[in-house]
Amino acid sequence: MLDSAATERVNEAIQKTIAYQQAAKVAARGRFEQDPVGESVGSEAWRTLFESARKFSAEVYPDVPFPAIGVDEVCLLCQQPLDQLLAIAVTRGLKP
Repeated sequence: MLDSAATERVNEAIQKTIAYQQAAKVAARGRFEQDPVGESVGSEAWRTLFESARKFSAEVYPDVPFPAIGVDEVCLLCQQPLDQLLAIAVTRGLKP
């Protein structure tokens, strides 16, 4: 059982996390609105897809930081070369 001070610290941490999540949503609003599926970026399904891509990339390109962008790397989903425009779109999702 947690004492009252520990319980208070846990509650404060939860409230901070909620506030940070809300701030991130506000900061990201409009960031992807020009993209074809921009309204879905950040959804639960999008996060699952993105994290799966990160894991698969680590398996396929173990020595290359995600996203693997280079002459010999291809999109892990469609197997097409990653050009600079696509690379910019992918890395945009990585920035805070």
